[in-house]
Amino acid sequence: MLLNGHDVREYDMDAYRAAFSTIFQNFRLYAFSVAENVLMRDHEAGEEGEVRRALEKCGILDKIDSYPNGIHTRMTKEFDKDGIELSGGQQQKIALARAFARESDIVILDEPTSALDPMSEYEMCRSMLELCARRACVVISHRLAITKDVDRILFLEKGRIAETGSHEELLKENGRYARMWKVQTKDIL
Repeated sequence: MLLNGHDVREYDMDAYRAAFSTIFQNFRLYAFSVAENVLMRDHEAGEEGEVRRALEKCGILDKIDSYPNGIHTRMTKEFDKDGIELSGGQQQKIALARAFARESDIVILDEPTSALDPMSEYEMCRSMLELCARRACVVISHRLAITKDVDRILFLEKGRIAETGSHEELLKENGRYARMWKVQTKDIL
């Protein structure tokens, strides 16, 4: 397997891992501060701007700023009675902020908008496209809101690529992707 034309076995393992940002559907938030949940490590002085930008791109900064300790607010009440409990969609935005905070070359997002309402999903798709404009990005999703604007779609069925192309090309083929698109968008067209 190659990464940037080099055998992955030639990479230092830490450098190889740093090339990827992954946000899985079954993400976890931890009983740390919001900033530490975004950075996935101890928060250091001078990183507030980075954390705030990531949260803003995910549409959750205003909510976090509404708490007295802002990005230093503890997540969950597990170890802190003043910790915050967020909705599923809000938690997903915190998890997605991780990808915005890391300077990785490759981003893998597994069902990144599954817990979001339609308006938040639309806004998040816009942000994800911005994130992916500078990086290689793989988005795995059953919800097709983002597919209209991506470079290439691989429609998988039973573990195999059933269709591939741009959104427009796949609509013209009028296959499974086109049928799924029509079902998902029938109420808004």
